[in-house]
Amino acid sequence: IPVRAAMQYGCDTRWRFGDMVRNFFWSGDYADETGENGTAFFEDAQWYSVKNEKYVLVAKGGHNAEPHNHNDVGSFVVYYKNKYVVDDLGWPEYDSTYFVKSLRYEKYICASSLGHSVPVVDGTAQLYGQERCAKVLNVRDGEFKLDLSRAYGLEDGAIVRSIISDNNSVTLTDISSPQHTHVSRIALRFAPEIHDGYIVAADAVITALTPSKISVKTEEFETRYSVAVSDTGRFVTAYLVDFIPTEDSHCTSLKITFN
Repeated sequence: IPVRAAMQYGCDTRWRFGDMVRNFFWSGDYADETGENGTAFFEDAQWYSVKNEKYVLVAKGGHNAEPHNHNDVGSFVVYYKNKYVVDDLGWPEYDSTYFVKSLRYEKYICASSLGHSVPVVDGTAQLYGQERCAKVLNVRDGEFKLDLSRAYGLEDGAIVRSIISDNNSVTLTDISSPQHTHVSRIALRFAPEIHDGYIVAADAVITALTPSKISVKTEEFETRYSVAVSDTGRFVTAYLVDFIPTEDSHCTSLKITFN
């Protein structure tokens, strides 16, 4: 399930009650009822969340055969000042080919891992299947660490992601083994400001802590009609920001700071 959809709207009108339950737990005194610094971990789903006075972070492990599946193992969103700093593209317009597994992840950027904030490993996307899953390595001391290798059909240790949060920032680190290469991708619904070594997105700054080249690609898609669409424009441009390691590095580290 897309992280953004699950956080706010659900995937279908049949899920409306589930939406109400989710919204109840995401709101109010959520931070007071969770662990240190407003963190929570839902073990079965491999969902990790942080909610403090400044921002909300939600990241997921899971597998790539979930209900209404998108290939998004390791994806995350960051919400700040009523905007998504790191976004989830949500759902595309449903048509007959969307429900053909061999086509869904090739034709629809929303369903492909290439449309999510996950690494692109060896130039390829994640694969579909329950065995294409994350392995949780750490979920304490403000860190959510995952081995994402199986989502790409690779050996354990091929690509590892760590997300560390504190009250004022979120640090994302992707490390690939010497046998593999990777690019750290961030998905947005609006055009970011591109600078040397950092971008500005929704009143937050995403800075490359390791030497990286920044590249932006755009993809247009049609959203599915629902109550989640707040205007009449259903064609959306996705901005896919790639942080590409330089100097033959196998590590990308990004820091999100909030103004």
